[in-house]
Amino acid sequence: IIIPAITFVSFSFAYLYYSWKRNIKNINHSKKPADVYINPSEKYIDKRNIAFLKTYIESAHDYNSSVEPEFYDKEKYNEIMKLETNVLETVWKKRILFETTPRGNIVLFYDPFKQGFAYYSDQHIPYSILNAAAMKYVCVFRCRDFFVDEQVTPEYCPSALLSIRLQEEKKEAVDKKTKIDAMLGTKSGPFAKFKNYTKISDPIAASVAPKKTINLPKIAIPSKDTGGKEYACNKFIHLGKMSNWSVLEKRNRKADVSVKESDIMAHLDSNPNAQKQVFNYRDFKKTSHVEIPFSL
Repeated sequence: IIIPAITFVSFSFAYLYYSWKRNIKNINHSKKPADVYINPSEKYIDKRNIAFLKTYIESAHDYNSSVEPEFYDKEKYNEIMKLETNVLETVWKKRILFETTPRGNIVLFYDPFKQGFAYYSDQHIPYSILNAAAMKYVCVFRCRDFFVDEQVTPEYCPSALLSIRLQEEKKEAVDKKTKIDAMLGTKSGPFAKFKNYTKISDPIAASVAPKKTINLPKIAIPSKDTGGKEYACNKFIHLGKMSNWSVLEKRNRKADVSVKESDIMAHLDSNPNAQKQVFNYRDFKKTSHVEIPFSL
């Protein structure tokens, strides 16, 4: 009786063990790997960034073919921008990009006068998303030099317009400093020159008198190696919501104010003494009386 009982218990434990092992194995096989969450904004930025940097490898395509030569000549550019309606602004405001971003839809175009990307959007769009949309814009419209963000463009191939802009800014800074120095100059200015009473006139006392030294505080200037370098970035101008954008082009219509001279005005111009003569009602009746022949 004992042996069959032990055998039954052993088989029962073995059956339960293999059943548990098989269930665990099925559960492990039924589990799917967890999906890795990817931020839509980061995915959008990476996609545009890869497509933009790929243009520097494709040497067969000219991605600046749409940029007019006047952008590279500062004098010609300034002369064109003086005009209220110029060719550059008219052309580039018609080159519009409609883009759907993770933060909402935008309408984007380049503004030559402000030298930046103007856009319409209903929501607040961060700089990183706008920068990615600008990458697509310059690739579509073949104007890669308009993109001046140094943190994105390769170091060996910066924007040609950026160097021109930096030279202009340096020149303006030097001119501004020169004007300020000229305004603060005391040689020819109306400033009084006061006498220095602390100056020692006795040569013997001057040799004996101790010299005072002033220790100025040292200012630590960040260098490029310590991460203090400043990078140029793109300019984005928010023009309002999508409802403010007009699809149709607005044209300034001028009213036709041309006046045709009548026969009366021509008669008065030919006879300048006409208004000086006295003209009464009786004379008017004589001149206005017209006989119309008709039969009753």
